[in-house]
Amino acid sequence: LPGLRTAARSLAVSTDALPTTDPLDNDHEPCVIGKSTEEAIRSGVIWGAVGAVKELVARMRQELDFCAPVFCTGGQGQFLSRLLGPGVQFLPHLVLEGAAIAARSVER
Repeated sequence: LPGLRTAARSLAVSTDALPTTDPLDNDHEPCVIGKSTEEAIRSGVIWGAVGAVKELVARMRQELDFCAPVFCTGGQGQFLSRLLGPGVQFLPHLVLEGAAIAARSVER
């Protein structure tokens, strides 16, 4: 999935009249019903991403036949992990830790 800012930026770039909107306000989750164009864009981008992740996780768990853990990382990972609910763990350095594990395994 694209990041939240990338998704919001693509709406502004790909349409004639929608403004560029920063979807992130890490202190507040957006209202579902926006009272302005910017609020509606923010709501759609954020809640759309949350819904997409939940759907992907549910389908992966169904296909795997077990409850795989869910981790968030990246610039918006902490914000999204809160919105995704319990059981989603934020790991800020997941990619770097994975690269370090891979590097150590190559050294052997």
